Amino acid sequence: MKINQILETPMFRGIGLGSNSNIIEWWSTSQELAKGYANRRENGNVLERDINAKNPVNYSHDSKMMNPVSFVGQALKQAKRGTFDMDVAKEKATILRNHFGDGNKMVSDYWKDEKSKRIVVDFLRSLGFDSIKILEDGVETYGLFK
Repeated sequence: MKINQILETPMFRGIGLGSNSNIIEWWSTSQELAKGYANRRENGNVLERDINAKNPVNYSHDSKMMNPVSFVGQALKQAKRGTFDMDVAKEKATILRNHFGDGNKMVSDYWKDEKSKRIVVDFLRSLGFDSIKILEDGVETYGLFK
């Protein structure tokens, strides 16, 4: 599957009252996973569409735990050299590390609340990423930056 274009497989999103974020919009390759999210929301529904994740940072490795230094390091390894300002990225990385502290975190903790999402998205955007790719319950899931 090519990631630098519209994804070739249908993507699903569980929505309902209270499910909107102004920062990240999550889409999954699994309709069942999306249904699970929709069922937890008032007036839940599942949307289906093609999504356009041109340059996702890939956090779909096996580990569910990651400290902020590793989180930053993974993104830097995947960023295309020469396409971002390293000084800006370092500044955003410092903000991220200060916000999350030193210890291991669940990878999902990096976007569990609006402030954390904003800090993470600011850092990842500074490296040229437009989305996040993760595995959730073994299913490919993409968080598109708004």
